[in-house]
Amino acid sequence: MFRELEREVQRLSACRDIEFDLFLDKDGYWDRQCPEVRCRLAFKVSFDDWRDKVFDLAFCPLCGKKAAPMCWNTASQDQHILDTGRNAAAQPLRDAMKRGAAQSNRRYAGGGVVSMGIEFEPSPNVTVLPPSLAALIQSKTQCPSCACRFAVVGAAFFCVACGHRDPDWALNSSLEAIRRVMESLPEILKSIIDPDTAAMAERSWIENSLINVVSSFESWAHHRYSRFASSSTTPRSSFQNLVKGSDLWKSLTGRSFPDHLETGEWEVLVRAFQQRHLFVHRQGIVDAEYAKRSGDVTWAEERRIVLTARDILKNVRIVEKLAKGMKADAD
Repeated sequence: MFRELEREVQRLSACRDIEFDLFLDKDGYWDRQCPEVRCRLAFKVSFDDWRDKVFDLAFCPLCGKKAAPMCWNTASQDQHILDTGRNAAAQPLRDAMKRGAAQSNRRYAGGGVVSMGIEFEPSPNVTVLPPSLAALIQSKTQCPSCACRFAVVGAAFFCVACGHRDPDWALNSSLEAIRRVMESLPEILKSIIDPDTAAMAERSWIENSLINVVSSFESWAHHRYSRFASSSTTPRSSFQNLVKGSDLWKSLTGRSFPDHLETGEWEVLVRAFQQRHLFVHRQGIVDAEYAKRSGDVTWAEERRIVLTARDILKNVRIVEKLAKGMKADAD
């Protein structure tokens, strides 16, 4: 019985290729995950583009981590490959045991008083389930440099295939991600059963979204200004203060920020930038400086500002409009 098993074990000791299925979503996108332990971003890539555009290295769209293409499997994909390999190795051993048992039974079959037979009951195959696709990818994007198609939850800062980083692309991606979260917030909050947790999550998402709107514009505007300014010593925080940033831009292009906005939009944006300062430095508590700089009389001193998703969506729309005008100035 065991000769068959020994022969099969010897055959299995040699290297062999094992095929396994790839599971793609309905649009042909493949789950990937950043190998950086501090990131672990789950995202999707068009399988055709991963095959045709990713060569020696791939890049995380969030943190920019570079790693060989084989390093980007999700945990479920690794488990799927492992289970497939185990099944492929186990089946020949099961068959060898069956053959050995049958040979032994023939050898010991006879007309004696005592007859002996050997039965082999193989354990069932491990069920190889499709790896679960990454949950809720909200939007797809395409690299402006190499045209690689991929999708992330949130903003994308680097191309998966070529590592390209484009400030215009990063700004648009960030603002679009913020818009998607704010528009989906009522549906998202329905999934949170505890009302206290839901209220805290809503407030956190809205306030963090305001901070992200301001920081995304600040980073983008600084890059735009630095490209065309004769001095390379522009302070990083120059565009965190909207009035100071507008003056800098006007000195360079002859056009100020209010020139690109309708009546009232400039005041809304100035107020939003001042509110961002309060949330970062004073947990949203109003001080005299806020009232002076923002012109906002809605919130008295020592009260805490409360924002809505509608406020954030308005800020996103105005920033997009301002950025479009500034790009036209630069062009």
